[in-house]
Amino acid sequence: MRIAMLGLKGIPATYGGVERYTEEVAVRLAERGHEILVYCRGHYTTRAIARKPYRGVRLVRLPSLNRRVTDTLSHSFVSTLDVLRRRPDVAIYHSLGNALFAPVPRIQGTPTALVLHGQEWREDKWAGWPRRFFQASERLSLTSASRVCVIARWLQDDLRTRYGYESTFVSTGVTLPDSQPLARLDTFGLDHRRYLLFVGRLVPEKEVHTLLAAYRGLETDMPLVIVGDTQRQDRYLDELHALAGPNVRFLGFRYGAELADLYSNAYAYILPSAAEGIALTLLEAMAHNNSVVISDIPQNMEAANPLGFVFKTGDADDLRRVLRLLLDQPDLVAERRARSREHVGKRYDWEAVTDHYERLCVELTRDKKG
Repeated sequence: MRIAMLGLKGIPATYGGVERYTEEVAVRLAERGHEILVYCRGHYTTRAIARKPYRGVRLVRLPSLNRRVTDTLSHSFVSTLDVLRRRPDVAIYHSLGNALFAPVPRIQGTPTALVLHGQEWREDKWAGWPRRFFQASERLSLTSASRVCVIARWLQDDLRTRYGYESTFVSTGVTLPDSQPLARLDTFGLDHRRYLLFVGRLVPEKEVHTLLAAYRGLETDMPLVIVGDTQRQDRYLDELHALAGPNVRFLGFRYGAELADLYSNAYAYILPSAAEGIALTLLEAMAHNNSVVISDIPQNMEAANPLGFVFKTGDADDLRRVLRLLLDQPDLVAERRARSREHVGKRYDWEAVTDHYERLCVELTRDKKG
């Protein structure tokens, strides 16, 4: 089967949860014998990489207007035109903003799926008309694609409650690493199980400012390590650096073995977000045998409970209370840490996710023939 995937920045994934998600699914579908096309943006995937298949996946590199508001829409527009030319068996659009384009391939008989990873209209970076656009896209999504898919049960429940719409659950996954701590921290000047960790984009909805406020009042010599950055320098990043005390370390983006080292050796991983899908960083932290501290949004609760240490979203005092609990009860932290890998391994399996996509594509092509 020939399957096109578009709406993302591209692969191989560096930063971006949607990109990493798509790479995991696309590569596995290719391994099962399907012809997979992934559409990539010129500023994300280099021309040299796109010249040949990546792990069996064909990369289609096209330009975009690389600005915050226009990047996705411009690239999805030109990618959709290319889909019309290539006529795949199924076209899979990722992310809510692409609901506008999902009906177009259907005109010539190509079924489409729209995969929702979250609710972009809840993110602080989208205000004014961009937020209204995402809200309109959500309503449009219910009729624009042949099938609307979600990666989380909370999102499926939300669409059912607000619209009476029954979406298709495709889930997400995590790759289980070596279960042993790697203990290679010389590069960062850190000690095994002697630091707190955050990994993610430094954008307002991640609530890193709440984490920094909570940490400032915490009596501990454990450093707080912030792994991540933004695509563009902005005021929020400056605010975070101004809030940070001397024992906060900003490491920027880290990938591969370096990131695995940081996950494997942390005392605890903290995800204070106000808006998420199902965060891959949270699943990865647990896969690396981490105890996790999470805000009480449904997305985090679905992924981490009953093992997560939970605090009220946006409440720095409550987060500080939970962090003190962790520091005072290392045995409890170790006990939950010991169960975290098995927890995510059973619930978030990439092979099972790939099964979902195979069934979805078979159903869509069968419905087309019918």
